[in-house]
Amino acid sequence: MRGMTLSRLARWLGWGTLLVIVLATLSPLHLRPTVASAAGVERLLAFAGCAAAFWLGYPRHRPAIVLGILLAAGLLEVTQNLLPDRHGRLVDALVKMLGAGMGFVAGFAVERVLRPGASR
Repeated sequence: MRGMTLSRLARWLGWGTLLVIVLATLSPLHLRPTVASAAGVERLLAFAGCAAAFWLGYPRHRPAIVLGILLAAGLLEVTQNLLPDRHGRLVDALVKMLGAGMGFVAGFAVERVLRPGASR
């Protein structure tokens, strides 16, 4: 039951985080939420959290999750170039992808601690 609860919570967190990422990435620049850290750190941490949540939430769909998150990072940067006050940059996409990779590793580690017998 505990694993089922973790998966359900992780799914909600993953989709909620992805929604916030999309809104922050595609909103007009003056409406973009910020925290005290540098924008690169925000990108990295947002994608790390999102990736970790999806990793834990969808254990049977890991290849699709990895591909989907990495594609989302690139697609969001490309989409920014269509907006008048935003600009997509390769370095930003790479930071997002690095964050996603870190999130996948973190999700794997959390899973091993909480579910030591998990086979996936």
